[in-house]
Order: sequence, then C-alpha cells, then structure tokens
Amino acid sequence: MSPSRNALLVLFGALLWSASLSGAVLDVSGDGDDKPPVPGFVYQRAPFDCTPLQTLTLTAGLENSLVGDTTGGASAIDGYPCAPWPEAGPEDIYRLDVAAGDTIQFWAGLTNLDPEIDHDLFLLSGCDTDSCLIGASTELTAVLTGGSYYLIVDGYSHREPNEGPYTLDYK
Repeated sequence: MSPSRNALLVLFGALLWSASLSGAVLDVSGDGDDKPPVPGFVYQRAPFDCTPLQTLTLTAGLENSLVGDTTGGASAIDGYPCAPWPEAGPEDIYRLDVAAGDTIQFWAGLTNLDPEIDHDLFLLSGCDTDSCLIGASTELTAVLTGGSYYLIVDGYSHREPNEGPYTLDYK
C-alpha cells in the first residue's frame, strides 16, 4: 500500500472516529414522495425549545410504535432549510438518544394517517432549524452515531387541517 493511500485511510478512520464521538449522521434519505417546492416560500432560521414530548432510546434491531396527536399543540417552527415548503402546523418533538459508540440504521415512518391531514417528518441534530438533516413526507432513514437527535412531526401549511392524530413507527 502506498504511503499516500495509507495516510488517506488513517485520515478517513480518524474522521469516522471523530464523527462517532460527536454524534454525527453518516447518511440520510427520504421517501422520495416529498412535496414540490412552494413558490415564494422563504425559510426563516428559528431556534426553538426542544423539550421533547418523549425521549426515545434507539437500539439496533428494536422496532417501536407510538400514537401521537398534534391537535391543539403549539407551532414554534414555520419551516426548515431541508424542505422547500412551509410547516406552520403544530409540531410534536421527540428526542432520539443513541448510545455512545453505537452506529445504527434508523428508520421512521408515519402510518394510520387521516388522508385529510398532511404531517411530515424532520430529523435535526440540535434545537435550531438550521440543524435540519432531512425532511420527508412520510418516512426517512439515517445512519446515526452516538448522540442526541430530534425527530419532529409537523403539519404542512397549505392544507387544512394541519393538525391531528398519527402513528409513528421507528426502528
């Protein structure tokens, strides 16, 4: 192996190790069924209180489901830089905890949705909309390393009602 190739491998290994210490996302993808951009939508950065509705400890191989409802909830976030459409409906925030040293393939999906209500999913690495990693209509996947993340169920602005019940499946 050449010295330069060996140096690149050492550097890549150091970057992966560093990422695992800081809680990094190695890969993300959405469901491909995302909404088209809304003309005139302008994203506005917004730090928010990310006190979670619930903390979910993620463990590889475990599947879970929970029932939620955004009806009557507060709306602190109007949009995300990772999705070109407005989200003025109320949101439910879940903190995801991944144990230090772990790397997991995370999947989340919304099911049992009322066809009249348009909820969306967002994965963030912090309590500021600028930390948005991915936004998707009904499901997303990410490779997560040890740390805390925030999964948000939010209501799309251009459909009424933009609040209501949902089932969140995750593994």
